Amino acid sequence: MKKPFQFLFILYLAFSCTKNSYPESCICDTPSQDSLKILAAIEDLALGFMLSTKTEEVYKGIRRTLNNKPYNGWTYTLDTTIVHSNVYYQYLEGVIIRKIDYYSNGILDHDFSNEDGKSIGCERMWRENGDPYVEAYYSAPGIKGGYQRTWHADNKLALEAFWSYGDLIYQIEYDIDGNITSQKGNKPE
Repeated sequence: MKKPFQFLFILYLAFSCTKNSYPESCICDTPSQDSLKILAAIEDLALGFMLSTKTEEVYKGIRRTLNNKPYNGWTYTLDTTIVHSNVYYQYLEGVIIRKIDYYSNGILDHDFSNEDGKSIGCERMWRENGDPYVEAYYSAPGIKGGYQRTWHADNKLALEAFWSYGDLIYQIEYDIDGNITSQKGNKPE
């Protein structure tokens, strides 16, 4: 039987990503790698083994079961064949709903949530030095709704866009010097 603090910690992690209708930016608390390691270790001890996950399961909707019941909880996968070697998956009713990867140097790589194999809520990526790379928001599974931004390697804005339930309202692309290279639609004042 799990201890009450474990249940509360799972609830905190499950609801740490606030899903507003159209946020100015992704308001999403990514749990620290230390927190995820502790949680995955607790789950492994409770399960008595490591429930392995393969990346392709995230988007194929493969269900995981444990004792013939859908699995709920976190798993950890160490993959030394890829740059982001520390991968954490959160399951709800046997389906992956969140994936958080860390580079082998301990820097956060990406944090994605999904529903039915499609992105939902915050989708954020960082470069290996910790600088932001991508930030997008999905208001429904696979449907962009809100701000999207990407950055050049020097941390200067490369693209900003705003979507309303899958329809592009505006998009502006910038070169490395900050000059506009293309624009679609009109950015509201």
